[in-house]
Amino acid sequence: MRKIIFFLAAGLVLLILLTIAQDAVTDTPSKERTFSLFNVFVESRRASTPFSKSLAHYTMGIIYDNNGKLDSAIEEYKKALALEGDISYIHTRLAVDYLLTKQNDNALEELRRAKSLNPGDTKPRFLLALIYASLNKFEDAQKEYQEIIRFDPESIWALSSLADIYALQEKVNEAASIYEKLLEKEKESSILYFNLAVIYSKMGKIDQAIERLKEAVRINPAFLEAHVGLGILYETKKDLPGAIASFEKAVEIAPLNINIYHYLGFLYYRTKRFDDAVRQYELLIKLDPKDIEAYIALGYVYSLEGKDEEAKKACNKALEIKPDDAKAHFYLGALYEKLKDSDAAIKEFRETIRLDPKFADAYNYLGYMFAESGTNLDEAVSLIKKALEIEPDNGAYLDSLGWAYFKKGMFAEALVEIERAIKFEPNDPTIKEHLKKAREKVRK
Repeated sequence: MRKIIFFLAAGLVLLILLTIAQDAVTDTPSKERTFSLFNVFVESRRASTPFSKSLAHYTMGIIYDNNGKLDSAIEEYKKALALEGDISYIHTRLAVDYLLTKQNDNALEELRRAKSLNPGDTKPRFLLALIYASLNKFEDAQKEYQEIIRFDPESIWALSSLADIYALQEKVNEAASIYEKLLEKEKESSILYFNLAVIYSKMGKIDQAIERLKEAVRINPAFLEAHVGLGILYETKKDLPGAIASFEKAVEIAPLNINIYHYLGFLYYRTKRFDDAVRQYELLIKLDPKDIEAYIALGYVYSLEGKDEEAKKACNKALEIKPDDAKAHFYLGALYEKLKDSDAAIKEFRETIRLDPKFADAYNYLGYMFAESGTNLDEAVSLIKKALEIEPDNGAYLDSLGWAYFKKGMFAEALVEIERAIKFEPNDPTIKEHLKKAREKVRK
């Protein structure tokens, strides 16, 4: 979801290709020969010339194009250019077919030739910019759009495309400036409001981004991405009711979108609306009976409600679907630990680590379990250090290591780690309690 909706999409390509196709043999570009189908019949009564022959090949190329015979069309355009090589739009037409047949290098060569023959023609520049953007040559694409704007300062397509290129390059100020300029002309464009909101969010201007997204959904109430974007930004601002309202609207628009149900379920859980969370995950499971994330989340919410048997069933269902899912084993282990079944919990955590050696939470959870129980303390230290190798700045893991040292009687070492932990998690009550106890021991 967190993607920018760019104008460098299929719609632009289609528009350009259709425009070129519509020009066909009735093209009348400035500073070039002017002709129409009528001229073909007039010329047929005169002596054959290279120009009339090239026109015949060009016409045949269009006929082949219209019948989807691109290879044949390419051959006809090449024959036309062999007879008359200074007609820019034939180079452009040939470049289009090269693009459609994935011959990008040839397309680039033809477009550069077309551009040199008629610098004021924007079509080859648009196509060049699209190819450059697809190759991540953003500076080259940027130059082409800037040239188009120099010839046509009011070109909405060029301005919006240039803004998109700036966005891809993380030149957010330049992108924002162009989108704002475009909105002065296109005041009812929901897409422009959405794109500007994305740029503002990148700039950290969350309030401005929210306002732009509100405008987008005002103009287009069914704009799914804008509702989802609002939900994400509200969550960023810790406005969870606002986030929930946005995602609820999104699910009305797209009732089969599984990701939205996941978002909503998580937000309901965070606001302790456990029954609503359960409902979301049950709906998810109906939509996709093999969504193991939904079973795991459902099991977790059941455990918070004290429905331990339902929680175990949900986690075990996830494992039935995917026996080697590390996350399902982890949550099942956490559930067993909550139920005081230490042996089962340890077994599940070890299986989690076996399946995913980078699962930091499993190392920490198992290590902290050992520290709390005062057993396997050397292994506890080793496990927690492994978690910290993966996430070195995790305050909870630092506290676990400090607590394991504390249980080993290494009070000075414990204090060092817990003091590091409190810097990352200053409001965590467990870390505060551990810090107090470690300081008491060190003072003695």
